[in-house]
Amino acid sequence: MNLSQVVEKLPILLALIASLIVAGSAQGQTTVSIQAGTSFSNWGGSDIKEQEDEGLDYGYRAGVAVRASAVLPLSGIAGLQVGAAYVQKGTSAQGEIVDDVGFAEFDFTANMGYLQLPVLLRITPELDGPLSPRFAAGPVLSINLNCSYSSSASFTITNPYSDVDVSFDESESGGCDDDEFELKTIAFSVMVGVGIDIAVSQSLSLTLDVLYDYGLTSVSKSDDVRNRTYAIMAGVAFPLR
Repeated sequence: MNLSQVVEKLPILLALIASLIVAGSAQGQTTVSIQAGTSFSNWGGSDIKEQEDEGLDYGYRAGVAVRASAVLPLSGIAGLQVGAAYVQKGTSAQGEIVDDVGFAEFDFTANMGYLQLPVLLRITPELDGPLSPRFAAGPVLSINLNCSYSSSASFTITNPYSDVDVSFDESESGGCDDDEFELKTIAFSVMVGVGIDIAVSQSLSLTLDVLYDYGLTSVSKSDDVRNRTYAIMAGVAFPLR
């Protein structure tokens, strides 16, 4: 499925989410929340593991995460959390190659933006007081919206006759729209999270969430490359009248 096909189906998905919110409102009080924060993303998968075994060091890339969601009541402590989020993912990598000829050092960064549509089961224990801890887990559909990369390398080669080192640098950057990346538009993952609501009044709460998004499918058509993302998000929540 390409991006144009996803865009065509997106209104249907959003309409389905809206209908779930309306249905939840009919059964009880629906809570809406708006949050923003920071994401920390890395890559996993079998191909990434092979590269790490060869000496490439993959690290986390920091990005932006924002989301709007609604919790539809199911029972006293359980609810269905649906909504939409924009999350920046990707990775950063560093490595070096050393041999008899010389050595090379290189850096690579991938920046990816996703529209995420999670459907989470949320459990909120009934406690007295203004603090309400909660737990959530469920599947996530992610749609890739943009991707870019940058790479740089520094080479040092030793002349075997004069024993003199010669150094030079190379760098490049661009979009991930060529055949080399073979990026998928759709990815599936599972999300788990913990959070807390702090009641300010009967109609407003402050929220704090820590989430982990574990990629179940590869983001690449040719290699096993999966997103692994943490997010820390804060915002406000209020009942939908």
